[in-house]
Amino acid sequence: MSMHQYDDTGECALCGSIDPDSYGNHVAVQEWDNTLPFACSIMNGSEEQTIRGTYYLPGDCSDLDDVKGRHIFFVCHGMHSDSSKDSIKMIAVRLASNGILAITFDFRGATKTSMSDGTHLDLSLRTEMDDLNSCIDYVKSQAWAAESDISLFGISQGGCVSLLTAAERVEMDDITCVATWFPALCVQADAVRFLEENNMTLDDLPDPLPAQGYGMASGAAKKIYADVIDWDIIEMISAYDNPVFLSHGDADGLVPITWAEQAEEKFNAVGEKNCVFDVVEGGDHGYNGENKLKELDRSWAYIRDLLEIESNNRPVEEGTPTPPFQFGG
Repeated sequence: MSMHQYDDTGECALCGSIDPDSYGNHVAVQEWDNTLPFACSIMNGSEEQTIRGTYYLPGDCSDLDDVKGRHIFFVCHGMHSDSSKDSIKMIAVRLASNGILAITFDFRGATKTSMSDGTHLDLSLRTEMDDLNSCIDYVKSQAWAAESDISLFGISQGGCVSLLTAAERVEMDDITCVATWFPALCVQADAVRFLEENNMTLDDLPDPLPAQGYGMASGAAKKIYADVIDWDIIEMISAYDNPVFLSHGDADGLVPITWAEQAEEKFNAVGEKNCVFDVVEGGDHGYNGENKLKELDRSWAYIRDLLEIESNNRPVEEGTPTPPFQFGG
């Protein structure tokens, strides 16, 4: 057998495996072949638009009728991202491989290659909440979902959207739990800071915003700032009173961990510890390869124990890799 020949990225030129001493951002993403296309509609003014994504069916289910009674998780991507990204696929596969129906989808206008309708001018925190609400309501209306509980898993801005949406639906009491990685709870504060640093008001903003010089909102519609400028996001999400798994890295330079600390304090202020706060030592925004895998394990362990789910329900053919995920090679 030939010896590995690792290049400066840590990848073997012969077999593509990853040098275990240089994991970096390399994570082996297991593909999942038991999928179906997901789609639902939403109104944008007088125009009907389609939100598209993917059902990740549990391994022992051949169609949606087979998932009746199984728990359902919506997995939400972050800003400038979509459901094709490795982190989203890893989370969805881990859930599906353990008997859960995972649903990923693209927010409207999320990226140039988004599966969903709309453009970046359709996008704001409010529209992403509307998208998630529409997806939840659509699935709840399906006969095969009648006996299923629904939960949310979001990363970065998708984590913020998941918490806000769960709080918005609190009177329905239809979201069993929310799991988040480095949720972007700073969106409103970032908008305010941008305006203050540039000595601007909302009225001063062009619509749409120029492609450069407007921070994370560059090239977006003005509403990306206008929709959130008066929000108190920490206060808003605290209305959600079911269990929350909150994961955040202490080296996150994009969304400081102080936002997660505020959220934990607010969630648990009622005296009943609904929020589990997992601090990832050295974790950046996005988590590097090793932290991503560790946090996937921790998140799944939390979900498994909370929902009392038996693990590894997928029938495995000989030679098929199974969770937990392994580093390349």
